[in-house]
Amino acid sequence: MSMPISIVLSVNISLNVPAPYKLILFDLDGTLVDTVDDITYYVNEVLRERGYVSASVAQVKEAIGWGVPELLKILAPAFCADPAGLEMAVMAFKERYRENPVRTTCPFPNVIEVLEGPLKKTQKAIITNKPQDIALRVLDKLNMRRYFGDVIGTQGDFPPKPDPASALHLMRRFRAPAETTVYVGDSAVDAETSAVAGVDFVWMEYGYQKFGAATPRYRFSSAADWGILVS
Repeated sequence: MSMPISIVLSVNISLNVPAPYKLILFDLDGTLVDTVDDITYYVNEVLRERGYVSASVAQVKEAIGWGVPELLKILAPAFCADPAGLEMAVMAFKERYRENPVRTTCPFPNVIEVLEGPLKKTQKAIITNKPQDIALRVLDKLNMRRYFGDVIGTQGDFPPKPDPASALHLMRRFRAPAETTVYVGDSAVDAETSAVAGVDFVWMEYGYQKFGAATPRYRFSSAADWGILVS
């Protein structure tokens, strides 16, 4: 009696969707954690002491993302012609913010649940234009540093965003080529960073800046959607 012959056909169907990402790079402020009230508090202390008008939360939201010096120049344009005054104001802001960086700051909804769930085994890192030491203090206070393989802020070895050096370094470190790396952020500087680094971009609509001219690969309204990136 002859035995039946089993034939298995392997079919490769392209669905025009990216493979699951192996490395997820995150912005910090406005993406992972809601820091705007604390930033506004310390910025306004510095502005008022120097005779400038206080900024609203909405104004600070629009100015966050490019680093502390640019934040102050946007909110008080007179600093553009006063580099010495700007340097002193930046120092004062950092000293106060560093002392107590988590007054009201907290993770955005669903962030912790997704980091501990769908993204738990995925390589993750942070690139922020927040000063490195303050970024680490915020993460430590919130017990969040443990979720990330690396955190790169300003005042370290890499230039601030949108320079791609930090992203390219992390891609090499985690052995993740551009096609398997994605950057998640909420601002124009994040969109530009992903573009010059050659990686896909996810725009978080709950963040601090309104959607601009960037063309992201994805637009999410909740951190709960991040699971799509690794499914």
